Amino acid sequence: MVRWLELNRALPAGQAFFERELAGLAGAGKRRVLISGGADTGVTALVAAAYRLAGVEPEIVFVDQCASTIAQNSLFAAHLGLKIECIQTDIRKLDCPAVDAIVAHSFLLFFEGQMRQQVIAAWARNLRPNGVLLMSNSLAQDEGDWISIKNQEEILRRKNTLELAAKNAGFESSAAIEIAETAARFWQSSPSRPPAITAANLRTSLEQAGFCVQSILSANVAPVSGPMAMVRASTTTRARAEIIACKAGERSALLAAHCGAAPRPGLTNA
Repeated sequence: MVRWLELNRALPAGQAFFERELAGLAGAGKRRVLISGGADTGVTALVAAAYRLAGVEPEIVFVDQCASTIAQNSLFAAHLGLKIECIQTDIRKLDCPAVDAIVAHSFLLFFEGQMRQQVIAAWARNLRPNGVLLMSNSLAQDEGDWISIKNQEEILRRKNTLELAAKNAGFESSAAIEIAETAARFWQSSPSRPPAITAANLRTSLEQAGFCVQSILSANVAPVSGPMAMVRASTTTRARAEIIACKAGERSALLAAHCGAAPRPGLTNA
């Protein structure tokens, strides 16, 4: 809802990255994609758009603990005519028929330490050999940078702007106020768990689970945006990384495009 009102239905960050990588999978006949967590329908829309641009229909497995998110994505997929299986569960407990790819967007930060490693282990368990993990996630420079003082003036400004946008979209005044106040409470919180995700500890965690890390690429340093974004007093910018990792298995032409191959133009290995 926040994305729809505040960002004019914008897809999550990393659209060009996911379109490029998923198009490669689609061209190789790799259609079964696990989406690990989603605050709304944004990641499902991103995956569907990438595959359909390549002329291929994906088979999506959407996993989240939240019943509302599951219902949202089920209705959204039905509207688009997508083949989707929505599973309401803790991703760490997932045991489903193996998938070709896993997409995770700003997800690992909600798990601390050992729990984060269990999530990555679950990804590896449910991914086919030679399968690909694609992630977009903000990265910290230091593991201690997982919580920060919030910019109260900016949160208030954003809350008021969101309330006005909801009213302009046709919501009753009471509903618009509730949407804005709920979002503001979330922005006041610190859902990220320690340690902060860095390029170094992310690489270590992925490799411990049996992944070959092809690249951890700094995509940009841009203004914080999106429904999940926190507003910091110290800074309003954050580095976002795009991550490609492969599950170990017999080498193939598809795997060569991700693991062990020379980086594409404009890309560098971390």
